[in-house]
Amino acid sequence: ARLIVCADRASKRKLPSHLEGLTSELASNTKIDWYRKCDDDFMRGVYYRSHIFAYPTDYPEVSYTPLIRAMSASCFCLHSSYGSLPETSLSNTSMYGYDEDRLQHANKFTSELEGTLNIYNHKGLRASMMRELENRKSSIDDVYDWKKRSYQWNDLLLNLLT
Repeated sequence: ARLIVCADRASKRKLPSHLEGLTSELASNTKIDWYRKCDDDFMRGVYYRSHIFAYPTDYPEVSYTPLIRAMSASCFCLHSSYGSLPETSLSNTSMYGYDEDRLQHANKFTSELEGTLNIYNHKGLRASMMRELENRKSSIDDVYDWKKRSYQWNDLLLNLLT
């Protein structure tokens, strides 16, 4: 198994000193691919090469787009209940309760990720999980079809004007 990390390592300067060592260790691990400043085309390829999408974000302006793209790529998605992620997930993901305490949040995330990896490492459970995710893909793609959404927004705006 490989871990793909898409994040700017320069942000480690903002981390507490006890986490800088962990970041350095992760960056030097040969089983981790660490990409910086990834554009949309690159990310689309990453989603389709991945099996698990872990999104432990605690940013106030959390973006739902990575979660939508990962669900569309049939990734097993793990994320917190922060922001609009519960609504965005359409109950098709593994979600844990968000905690404002960053240490507690990290502990919850780590525990949930361990459970996810245990499922993934069990051949039978993994096959079942992948079938289920593939079955849900069409409904996710239908709900989050950007062309369909643009027509809905145009209709809404036209109705507001009349």
